Amino acid sequence: MLRTRWTLAAAAALTLLVATADARPPTGKCRSARGVVLVSNSKVVVYELGRPDRSPGNDAISGRLIACLRATGNKVQLSGSTFGEYWYDRPARAIRVRGTTVAYAVVLDESFGSNFTTLVTFRDMRRPPAPAAVSATGLIGSLDFAIDPAAPGRELVARRAAAWIECPDLDDVSNADPRPNCTRPGRSINSVFAVARGSRKPVRLARARTIDPLSVGVRDGRVQWVQGGRRRSAPLPTS
Repeated sequence: MLRTRWTLAAAAALTLLVATADARPPTGKCRSARGVVLVSNSKVVVYELGRPDRSPGNDAISGRLIACLRATGNKVQLSGSTFGEYWYDRPARAIRVRGTTVAYAVVLDESFGSNFTTLVTFRDMRRPPAPAAVSATGLIGSLDFAIDPAAPGRELVARRAAAWIECPDLDDVSNADPRPNCTRPGRSINSVFAVARGSRKPVRLARARTIDPLSVGVRDGRVQWVQGGRRRSAPLPTS
């Protein structure tokens, strides 16, 4: 069994993504009276089921993270379990929704405190049992991706290209907490990574203390980020 801990950093709206985190419950076929919407678009909504304990010194959320396909109401649990998994109360920047695909960063505790694995995972909510994951390290400040239309015989990994910003974990690794360094530039040496369509091997595009960990974006075949207060970009890698 796996315990799952989440790193979610500060929110911003992008094309095809609405970073709501507005405490409103999901509606329609994805209705949940106890849910709090984190990110959504016209096809998919991701929400937290259960409310956080906001008492001083307590960041843990005892709820679960759920993705739901609006057209059918089909739901998939992304994190949380009945035996006490935790994710941490951060705005939803390290989750992206494009079309029917959800991308999210997760830190897996595979051996109850001695072995932690960071994954960037992609799920097409029309076929949720077949996710595609890429190994990463440390904490993920932000991520974004591009996705090609589905085609017969073409797997999800062949249709997606993605980029993210990694930060070293300076806090207790078991917390998977982006504070203090993965919420703003200047507090650690951060790296921009990207992965090509069809590949599971990330390529590092940049590494610097001045990289803003919340700034990555993917658009028109290029990766964008902020470094030293200026917008930088590079082509997405090809297979």
